[in-house]
Amino acid sequence: MCTVTFIPSREGYRVGMNRDEHRTRVKGVFSGPRTQGQTQVVGPAEPTGGMWTGANSFGVTYALLNWYSRPFDGIGKPISRGKLVESVAWLGAKNEVQAYLVGQELKRFRPFRLVGVFGAEKKVSEWCWDGIQLGLLEHSWKIRHWASSGFDELGAQQARRNVFESLSDSSELNGSQWLRSFHRSHLPEKGAMSVCMHRSEAATVSYTDFVVESGLVTVNYFDGPPCEVASSAEAEILLVSS
Repeated sequence: MCTVTFIPSREGYRVGMNRDEHRTRVKGVFSGPRTQGQTQVVGPAEPTGGMWTGANSFGVTYALLNWYSRPFDGIGKPISRGKLVESVAWLGAKNEVQAYLVGQELKRFRPFRLVGVFGAEKKVSEWCWDGIQLGLLEHSWKIRHWASSGFDELGAQQARRNVFESLSDSSELNGSQWLRSFHRSHLPEKGAMSVCMHRSEAATVSYTDFVVESGLVTVNYFDGPPCEVASSAEAEILLVSS
Protein backbone atom coordinates (compact mmCIF):
# COMPACT_ATOMS: atom_id res chain seq x y z
CA MET A 1 0.00 0.00 0.00
CA CYS A 2 1.82 3.08 -1.24
CA THR A 3 1.58 6.26 -3.28
CA VAL A 4 4.46 7.45 -5.48
CA THR A 5 4.75 10.72 -7.41
CA PHE A 6 7.38 11.74 -9.98
CA ILE A 7 7.83 15.37 -11.05
CA PRO A 8 10.56 16.45 -13.49
CA SER A 9 12.15 19.83 -12.83
CA ARG A 10 14.32 22.15 -14.91
CA GLU A 11 17.54 20.75 -13.46
CA GLY A 12 16.49 17.24 -12.46
CA TYR A 13 13.46 15.73 -10.75
CA ARG A 14 11.58 15.05 -7.52
CA VAL A 15 10.03 11.86 -6.18
CA GLY A 16 7.69 11.57 -3.20
CA MET A 17 6.49 8.33 -1.61
CA ASN A 18 3.98 7.50 1.10
CA ARG A 19 4.49 4.16 2.79
CA ASP A 20 1.24 2.53 3.90
CA GLU A 21 1.47 -0.43 6.28
CA HIS A 22 -0.36 -2.28 9.03
CA ARG A 23 -0.11 -0.37 12.29
CA THR A 24 1.54 -3.35 13.98
CA ARG A 25 4.45 -3.52 11.53
CA VAL A 26 7.90 -2.59 12.84
CA LYS A 27 8.85 0.99 11.95
CA GLY A 28 11.45 1.74 9.31
CA VAL A 29 14.75 3.41 10.10
CA PHE A 30 16.65 6.24 8.46
CA SER A 31 20.37 6.37 9.17
CA GLY A 32 21.82 8.44 6.33
CA PRO A 33 23.93 7.42 3.30
CA ARG A 34 25.57 4.04 2.88
CA THR A 35 28.71 3.54 0.78
CA GLN A 36 29.79 0.62 -1.39
CA GLY A 37 32.95 1.25 -3.36
CA GLN A 38 32.47 4.69 -4.91
CA THR A 39 28.68 4.49 -4.91
CA GLN A 40 26.40 5.85 -2.22
CA VAL A 41 22.76 5.00 -1.52
CA VAL A 42 20.37 6.96 0.68
CA GLY A 43 16.86 6.09 1.82
CA PRO A 44 14.87 4.49 4.63
CA ALA A 45 15.14 0.77 5.35
CA GLU A 46 13.67 -2.08 7.33
CA PRO A 47 15.45 -2.73 10.66
CA THR A 48 16.15 -6.31 9.52
CA GLY A 49 17.18 -5.36 5.97
CA GLY A 50 15.33 -4.39 2.82
CA MET A 51 14.18 -1.05 1.39
CA TRP A 52 11.00 0.25 -0.20
CA THR A 53 12.62 3.32 -1.78
CA GLY A 54 16.09 4.77 -2.22
CA ALA A 55 18.32 6.89 -4.44
CA ASN A 56 21.96 6.56 -5.42
CA SER A 57 24.86 8.74 -6.48
CA PHE A 58 24.18 7.97 -10.17
CA GLY A 59 21.02 10.05 -9.85
CA VAL A 60 18.67 7.06 -9.92
CA THR A 61 15.70 6.72 -7.57
CA TYR A 62 13.80 3.47 -7.00
CA ALA A 63 10.38 2.91 -5.43
CA LEU A 64 8.52 -0.36 -4.97
CA LEU A 65 4.75 -0.81 -4.87
CA ASN A 66 3.06 -4.04 -3.85
CA TRP A 67 0.73 -5.29 -6.59
CA TYR A 68 -2.18 -6.51 -4.51
CA SER A 69 -4.58 -7.17 -7.38
CA ARG A 70 -2.32 -9.98 -8.63
CA PRO A 71 -2.44 -13.23 -6.62
CA PHE A 72 0.63 -14.91 -5.19
CA ASP A 73 0.99 -18.48 -6.39
CA GLY A 74 4.72 -18.77 -5.97
CA ILE A 75 7.27 -21.21 -4.63
CA GLY A 76 7.61 -21.74 -0.89
CA LYS A 77 7.63 -18.98 1.68
CA PRO A 78 7.80 -15.58 -0.09
CA ILE A 79 10.93 -13.47 0.22
CA SER A 80 10.52 -9.81 1.19
CA ARG A 81 10.27 -7.61 -1.90
CA GLY A 82 12.34 -5.05 -0.03
CA LYS A 83 15.36 -7.27 -0.59
CA LEU A 84 15.07 -6.57 -4.33
CA VAL A 85 15.08 -2.81 -3.80
CA GLU A 86 18.02 -3.07 -1.42
CA SER A 87 19.99 -4.84 -4.19
CA VAL A 88 19.04 -2.70 -7.21
CA ALA A 89 19.44 0.55 -5.23
CA TRP A 90 23.16 0.45 -6.07
CA LEU A 91 22.62 0.12 -9.84
CA GLY A 92 22.89 3.09 -12.18
CA ALA A 93 21.53 1.74 -15.47
CA LYS A 94 18.25 0.24 -16.65
CA ASN A 95 19.92 -2.74 -18.34
CA GLU A 96 21.65 -3.60 -15.05
CA VAL A 97 18.31 -3.67 -13.24
CA GLN A 98 16.77 -5.78 -16.00
CA ALA A 99 19.62 -8.28 -15.85
CA TYR A 100 19.41 -8.49 -12.06
CA LEU A 101 15.66 -9.12 -12.00
CA VAL A 102 15.79 -11.67 -14.81
CA GLY A 103 18.45 -13.52 -12.85
CA GLN A 104 16.26 -13.85 -9.75
CA GLU A 105 13.81 -16.63 -8.92
CA LEU A 106 10.91 -14.20 -8.97
CA LYS A 107 8.42 -16.96 -8.11
CA ARG A 108 9.71 -16.51 -4.55
CA PHE A 109 8.39 -12.91 -4.48
CA ARG A 110 4.85 -11.61 -4.30
CA PRO A 111 3.75 -9.47 -7.28
CA PHE A 112 5.22 -5.97 -7.42
CA ARG A 113 5.81 -2.88 -9.51
CA LEU A 114 9.29 -1.38 -9.31
CA VAL A 115 9.71 2.18 -10.56
CA GLY A 116 13.16 3.43 -11.56
CA VAL A 117 13.81 7.10 -12.36
CA PHE A 118 17.05 7.55 -14.31
CA GLY A 119 17.95 11.21 -14.15
CA ALA A 120 20.94 11.26 -16.51
CA GLU A 121 18.94 9.60 -19.31
CA LYS A 122 15.63 11.29 -18.42
CA LYS A 123 13.87 7.94 -18.43
CA VAL A 124 11.26 6.43 -16.14
CA SER A 125 11.04 2.63 -16.20
CA GLU A 126 8.54 0.37 -14.45
CA TRP A 127 9.17 -3.34 -13.94
CA CYS A 128 5.95 -5.28 -13.36
CA TRP A 129 6.05 -8.77 -11.86
CA ASP A 130 2.52 -10.25 -11.89
CA GLY A 131 3.51 -13.60 -10.42
CA ILE A 132 3.88 -15.20 -13.85
CA GLN A 133 6.04 -12.96 -16.00
CA LEU A 134 8.17 -9.86 -15.73
CA GLY A 135 7.14 -6.91 -17.87
CA LEU A 136 8.82 -3.57 -18.50
CA LEU A 137 7.00 -0.30 -19.18
CA GLU A 138 8.78 2.83 -20.39
CA HIS A 139 7.22 6.17 -19.41
CA SER A 140 7.83 9.60 -20.85
CA TRP A 141 9.70 12.23 -18.85
CA LYS A 142 6.67 14.00 -17.43
CA ILE A 143 4.75 14.14 -14.17
CA ARG A 144 3.37 10.77 -13.14
CA HIS A 145 1.61 9.12 -10.21
CA TRP A 146 1.29 5.52 -8.96
CA ALA A 147 -0.78 4.00 -6.15
CA SER A 148 -1.38 0.60 -4.59
CA SER A 149 -3.79 -0.61 -1.92
CA GLY A 150 -4.51 -3.90 -0.19
CA PHE A 151 -8.02 -2.67 0.60
CA ASP A 152 -9.36 -1.68 -2.84
CA GLU A 153 -6.52 -1.22 -5.30
CA LEU A 154 -8.52 -0.03 -8.30
CA GLY A 155 -10.71 2.22 -6.16
CA ALA A 156 -7.73 3.78 -4.38
CA GLN A 157 -5.87 4.29 -7.65
CA GLN A 158 -8.81 6.13 -9.18
CA ALA A 159 -9.56 8.24 -6.10
CA ARG A 160 -5.93 9.32 -5.69
CA ARG A 161 -5.54 9.97 -9.42
CA ASN A 162 -8.57 12.26 -9.31
CA VAL A 163 -7.03 14.25 -6.47
CA PHE A 164 -3.68 14.33 -8.24
CA GLU A 165 -5.19 15.63 -11.46
CA SER A 166 -7.27 18.24 -9.63
CA LEU A 167 -4.14 19.65 -7.99
CA SER A 168 -1.59 19.22 -10.78
CA ASP A 169 -2.37 22.51 -12.56
CA SER A 170 -0.92 24.43 -9.63
CA SER A 171 1.82 26.96 -10.33
CA GLU A 172 3.73 25.39 -7.41
CA LEU A 173 3.80 21.98 -9.09
CA ASN A 174 7.59 21.77 -9.28
CA GLY A 175 8.15 22.50 -5.61
CA SER A 176 8.72 20.11 -2.74
CA GLN A 177 5.97 21.86 -0.77
CA TRP A 178 3.40 20.98 -3.43
CA LEU A 179 4.62 17.39 -3.39
CA ARG A 180 4.35 17.20 0.39
CA SER A 181 0.93 18.84 0.37
CA PHE A 182 -0.33 16.24 -2.08
CA HIS A 183 1.07 13.34 -0.06
CA ARG A 184 -0.52 14.56 3.16
CA SER A 185 -3.87 15.14 1.45
CA HIS A 186 -7.06 13.63 2.92
CA LEU A 187 -9.13 14.32 -0.19
CA PRO A 188 -11.76 13.26 -1.11
CA GLU A 189 -12.08 12.39 2.61
CA LYS A 190 -9.82 11.00 5.31
CA GLY A 191 -9.89 7.23 5.04
CA ALA A 192 -8.89 4.22 2.97
CA MET A 193 -8.93 6.06 -0.36
CA SER A 194 -7.10 9.26 0.60
CA VAL A 195 -3.46 9.77 -0.37
CA CYS A 196 -2.51 10.03 3.30
CA MET A 197 -4.34 6.83 4.18
CA HIS A 198 -6.07 6.03 7.47
CA ARG A 199 -7.83 2.78 8.35
CA SER A 200 -8.38 1.05 11.67
CA GLU A 201 -5.74 -1.61 10.96
CA ALA A 202 -3.43 0.24 8.54
CA ALA A 203 -2.26 3.77 7.75
CA THR A 204 0.35 5.88 6.01
CA VAL A 205 3.30 5.38 8.36
CA SER A 206 5.99 7.52 6.70
CA TYR A 207 6.73 9.86 3.82
CA THR A 208 10.00 10.19 1.88
CA ASP A 209 10.91 12.68 -0.82
CA PHE A 210 13.97 12.98 -3.03
CA VAL A 211 15.29 16.00 -4.92
CA VAL A 212 17.85 15.11 -7.59
CA GLU A 213 19.37 18.24 -9.12
CA SER A 214 22.35 20.62 -9.01
CA GLY A 215 24.79 17.75 -8.50
CA LEU A 216 23.07 16.51 -5.34
CA VAL A 217 20.56 13.97 -4.12
CA THR A 218 18.68 15.38 -1.14
CA VAL A 219 16.32 13.11 0.81
CA ASN A 220 13.87 14.04 3.55
CA TYR A 221 12.31 11.30 5.66
CA PHE A 222 9.18 11.98 7.72
CA ASP A 223 8.87 9.25 10.34
CA GLY A 224 5.11 9.14 10.71
CA PRO A 225 1.94 10.13 8.84
CA PRO A 226 2.77 13.24 6.74
CA CYS A 227 -0.42 14.89 7.97
CA GLU A 228 0.96 14.78 11.52
CA VAL A 229 4.76 14.96 11.27
CA ALA A 230 6.14 18.42 10.48
CA SER A 231 9.90 17.84 10.72
CA SER A 232 12.11 15.41 8.87
CA ALA A 233 15.51 13.74 8.92
CA GLU A 234 17.61 14.94 5.97
CA ALA A 235 20.64 13.60 4.16
CA GLU A 236 22.58 14.44 0.97
CA ILE A 237 24.89 12.61 -1.39
CA LEU A 238 26.88 13.94 -4.32
CA LEU A 239 26.11 12.84 -7.85
CA VAL A 240 28.87 11.09 -9.77
CA SER A 241 29.29 10.18 -13.42
CA SER A 242 28.15 6.64 -14.28
